[in-house]
Amino acid sequence: TMFAQRELRKIEEPLQEGEEILLHVDGADIQVQMLSGSKLHFSTPVYRGGNYIPHSVREAIKRKHAFCIATMRTSFHLDETHFAIWLHYVGVSDRLSAEIMKDLVQEFGEIASQWRCYLDEQDRNDLVRVPG
Repeated sequence: TMFAQRELRKIEEPLQEGEEILLHVDGADIQVQMLSGSKLHFSTPVYRGGNYIPHSVREAIKRKHAFCIATMRTSFHLDETHFAIWLHYVGVSDRLSAEIMKDLVQEFGEIASQWRCYLDEQDRNDLVRVPG
């Protein structure tokens, strides 16, 4: 989308160490950070529970999925205080072109949105299941 393109323009300039940018891509906020040692860090919330994280959602993030791609190794962080789950990616940013950087952010955004849908599904299934 045009809007996504405009957002991605924010990362055309190389980030300095410690710098952080918030991008709004496809309806979600993605934090892009430059860590020490030319490491690039992306993070975005993929689940927000009302007042707890259901068992089915916790189990779901332990499983491998078709939308996990080998080229982008992601990991999860459970924020128990806010009942949220964050998806993270850390990669090496050494000499990354702006184009590759944009592709990475978009790829990360796509993986995150697939996780969002999947975890929401798990959450809904939990609500429907009747103990018995």
